[in-house]
Amino acid sequence: MGLETYDHPKPYPLGWLTNNTQLKVTKQCHLKFAIADHFIDEVDLDVIPTDICGVVIGIPYLYDRDACRGGRI
Repeated sequence: MGLETYDHPKPYPLGWLTNNTQLKVTKQCHLKFAIADHFIDEVDLDVIPTDICGVVIGIPYLYDRDACRGGRI
């Protein structure tokens, strides 16, 4: 996606995503995104190597932003 990364302020190990228990989150990036013209937001994301490319916005984000959405979780 070509996003600029910077050092994570509190690096932490991440073993549940891959079989590599040595995986450590050491980088973050800042992302500003929009959904149509009605919803614009900015987030700091942890950067990890994966086999897929994309932005995953999960339950913690929804609760932190007190977001309401239609559909199923």
